[in-house]
Amino acid sequence: MKVVDLQNELERIGIPQWYYSINSDVSDCYCIVHTVDVNIVWKVYYSERSKKHDVFVSENEEEACVNFLERITDSFQKYIHYGGKL
Repeated sequence: MKVVDLQNELERIGIPQWYYSINSDVSDCYCIVHTVDVNIVWKVYYSERSKKHDVFVSENEEEACVNFLERITDSFQKYIHYGGKL
């Protein structure tokens, strides 16, 4: 899975765009960000008040996308279950 596939899957399953960010660090949502330091690195995390929580780091785009999709679908299901509004 590539990021473009991830975006399509998120749209297909109905995760609203305000719930996540792809390729930018946005506060109060799930983020998947591609950085180039010494190596190409993908970071997956929840950003709250500009602090990164539960950071997952991988050099593999597919691994990062799968991790992001698993996190966000689990979290969104809980959000809806406990009365979250769309």
